[in-house]
Amino acid sequence: MQRCLNLALDIKPVKTVSAAYLLQVCAKSPFFYDVVQYDKETREQDHDPTLDMLVVLTGKLITQTNIEQDVVNKKVCCYGLFLSIRHILQSRDIRKNNKEYAGLFYHLTSLCLKLKDHLMPIVCNPSPEGYIPDSFEIINESDESTKAQMVLVYAWRSMKEMTLLLAELIRQTIKLEQECVTLPLSVMIKIGEFFWDVFITSKHKGVFEQAYVGFCVICDSFWRSSNQLLNHLPPLWLEDALMLCTGAKQSDKLCATRRSAGLPFLILSIIGSEPVFDKNRFHFSITLLLDACKNTETENDEHRMHCMNVLRAMFRHSRLGEMVTAYIAQGVIVAITGFQSETWGVRNSATLLYAALITRMFGVQRTQDSDDLSLKNRLTVRVFFLRYPELFQFLLETLTNESSKSDSLLLHPVLMILARLYPSHFEEYNTQMDKYVPHLTTCLSNSVYRTRDLAAWATVPFIRSDQISSHLNSIFDRLSQSDVKDNETHGCLLLVLYIIRSNSTVPEIPISDYLQKTVKILKFAGKNFSHMTASLYLQLVMLILTKYPNYQDLDMLRNLVKILSRQITSNIEPVTSLSKYCQVRLSLLFYIVINKFEETDLTYSTVTNQIICQLLRTRSRDEKVLS
Repeated sequence: MQRCLNLALDIKPVKTVSAAYLLQVCAKSPFFYDVVQYDKETREQDHDPTLDMLVVLTGKLITQTNIEQDVVNKKVCCYGLFLSIRHILQSRDIRKNNKEYAGLFYHLTSLCLKLKDHLMPIVCNPSPEGYIPDSFEIINESDESTKAQMVLVYAWRSMKEMTLLLAELIRQTIKLEQECVTLPLSVMIKIGEFFWDVFITSKHKGVFEQAYVGFCVICDSFWRSSNQLLNHLPPLWLEDALMLCTGAKQSDKLCATRRSAGLPFLILSIIGSEPVFDKNRFHFSITLLLDACKNTETENDEHRMHCMNVLRAMFRHSRLGEMVTAYIAQGVIVAITGFQSETWGVRNSATLLYAALITRMFGVQRTQDSDDLSLKNRLTVRVFFLRYPELFQFLLETLTNESSKSDSLLLHPVLMILARLYPSHFEEYNTQMDKYVPHLTTCLSNSVYRTRDLAAWATVPFIRSDQISSHLNSIFDRLSQSDVKDNETHGCLLLVLYIIRSNSTVPEIPISDYLQKTVKILKFAGKNFSHMTASLYLQLVMLILTKYPNYQDLDMLRNLVKILSRQITSNIEPVTSLSKYCQVRLSLLFYIVINKFEETDLTYSTVTNQIICQLLRTRSRDEKVLS
């Protein structure tokens, strides 16, 4: 028994879990009353060993929670006792000895509420995280920082176990409310206020996350209670919490950082615990939050942050999945609009909300590479805009206004959504989608690489299959013009690359004509065009040659080999995107020589041998440059 108590008082949480199970076994032992030293007369009475064990643990808990005790030097803590009491309470026969349990419940509740006043200042500290040191030898009088860390761990773990214990007391009280009163109504209201205070003021994540678990149990019990006063408490709490979010009620205890700390958990625990969802209550709550986010006045920035953080939690909540679907489009509009706020906190909350909405719309990402998404993480253009019709005009207007800006904060999130769409050859195409193409084409010239890449991906689903050839012709016509810049060239090449990759049945294209119009990219690599653009061009040529293996214009291929081989033999080394350009150049040369030139007449064999020898001679130099 003493060993079990020592484990329950241990600092390490793992040992306290073992103590809870061992104490439950000890209560069933025939020697239990000898250990607790009951007198003979008391021993002969009919006892409930579970109740007696709880009485012993409660007495030990009262001793350990003496506020003036130096728990750090003694290396003892009380959260293991709270855990053991809760564990044994959960296994008791709820039909027996409820009058005796009523007194125990009252003492435990009073103890928790009293201890809370001493623990809250610690877990409400602006930087509350702590740790348990591996070695206790470092704890000495001169090392106050480590003691503070340990006290903090004791505090938040004790708060965690207290909230779970109080939730268990409420659950059993409500379950027995028709038979007896184990906790007075006033005490249950105080417990609710205790949880409210924890959510509003605490900064430690471990505290309000575990308080969320306990408060869900409490709200569920109050929703199911036959007492009308208890039934009305969760809606009142929800109303007060929403007023705090929107600024209708002011409080200096709210945490603007840490994703609003416990405020989203408070609202979720009330809404998510209702046995039967009240659609009107949910609609009122989420509409109120969305409307508050649309208020872009500077004085409202902190309340916008709170509302966005709560909305993020609601969109992520699994039980609210079907309920929030109708509000996803409004959420996306709120999130993207928040990207252009002057306040960093609003932009940060908008980013978190946007990420949650992307997951809600397209599912959890199944690949590590965001550029190579599974089809399960994508939607067809038609399905996407049928689900979220409000986004069609919003995304189009945003794209229209921001496509020509290189420093736009709204362009990237819009393109991220459009890039997750893909064309379907089995669905009727809506000509309204063509409105996106000119603005996406403008984005291909953006000075930001990632914007060009996303714009290229996003353009592909808006090109109809019967327009692929004409679109490719217009792209290469543009690339052949003398005023085309490097960024635009790079964006256009990306688009061609993605069109050919994403369409398994690309129609026949005039390859020689396309190469003739764009071979200048290789001639002026490092001058008018960066080597990154030239590398992309070589990748595109390689893709075209592998996609169309029957291409046999040897004159054009010889011209390509001539240009590339001259670059290798010259003394001018690439400056930009060096390594990738050298690799792609060498790969393309080998591919052309091995797969195309060997099929020509014997008179050309001498030329191929010379090219291969030259490549082998210079390969070591290229590898040296790469290293």
